[in-house]
Amino acid sequence: MLSSYASNSVLTKTRSKFGKMLKSDDYKALVAMSSVSDIAAYLKSNTHYRDVLKNVNESAIHRGNLEFLLRSQLLSDFAELCNFEKSVGNHFFEFITAYGEVNELLRFIRYFNAGQPEKYLLNMPDFFDKHTPLDLVAMSQVKTYSQLVEFLNHSPYQKLLSPFEVKDGEPLDILNIEAELYKYLYKLLFKLIDSSLHAGKEDLINIYKMNAELDNIRRIYRGKKYFGLSKEVIISQMLPYQYKISKRQLDKMLSADKPDEVLEIVKQAYRSKYCDFSSSNIDMNCYIIFYKYISKKLRYTKYSSVAMACYFYLFDYEIKDITTIIEGARYKVPFDEYKDLILFYS
Repeated sequence: MLSSYASNSVLTKTRSKFGKMLKSDDYKALVAMSSVSDIAAYLKSNTHYRDVLKNVNESAIHRGNLEFLLRSQLLSDFAELCNFEKSVGNHFFEFITAYGEVNELLRFIRYFNAGQPEKYLLNMPDFFDKHTPLDLVAMSQVKTYSQLVEFLNHSPYQKLLSPFEVKDGEPLDILNIEAELYKYLYKLLFKLIDSSLHAGKEDLINIYKMNAELDNIRRIYRGKKYFGLSKEVIISQMLPYQYKISKRQLDKMLSADKPDEVLEIVKQAYRSKYCDFSSSNIDMNCYIIFYKYISKKLRYTKYSSVAMACYFYLFDYEIKDITTIIEGARYKVPFDEYKDLILFYS
């Protein structure tokens, strides 16, 4: 177990990093900018991203490269915290590595499914390449799905992806591929939590079960509203975890004829504590619930491991917000038209 002094130091360090995240004035400045280079210059000069952007020529930076650099700051911050708290750091970083691998696999598969696998190489995150045994450059050269499965021969992902092999030219079952990868990720996560035997385990389990449940809510709602999926198909794509929603409520959600019925059940389960679901954007509703929950957890927890987990998600949300602002500037979209997509303003 970590000493009380070391644990308190990590807790203080994590909250200090949280305190350096973007504030209201930063967001006001960013949404007022009309170019990616202006946004990069502001982040470089005025925010906690200054170190990762210090060698960047902001007038020439590409949107994708800027996002990858911001994500490298997240990885760097988390590596620092994990290194400081060895007792749980190795477990956390194993999960972060797997999280990165799953997201990179999904990014490549989406390019591949669109018939543009070569584009992955142009947008490959160099900062992550050194943290994973997967050869991302070699993966970008894959031309068929069977080659991708063979490429993953010495990883846990081959077994997960091989059942989805299709004939050349046929579209991939992206939804079920994504579901299988995330099931693996959560299974690994809970295994790591169970084996680490550290204080705060119950809080960590609740955080991740809540996140998994919110992911299931999105899948159920989208499956009914946009794809007309059957109950059986939706169940096959869900993560096997529950937090606030009972088995009875879950069955009602899965059997509902209309997506609005799903939302009514969610409102009952969460009692509108963090979100009133007034927005029709199911993703944003779920983000708001989780964001408010983990923000409060980070402020009041006495466990460094819980603070680290909350910080990771909060940082990830911040990068998603910045990415949305960058996209708005790149395509000259008025702020009012994408404001509802920014978690900070929701």
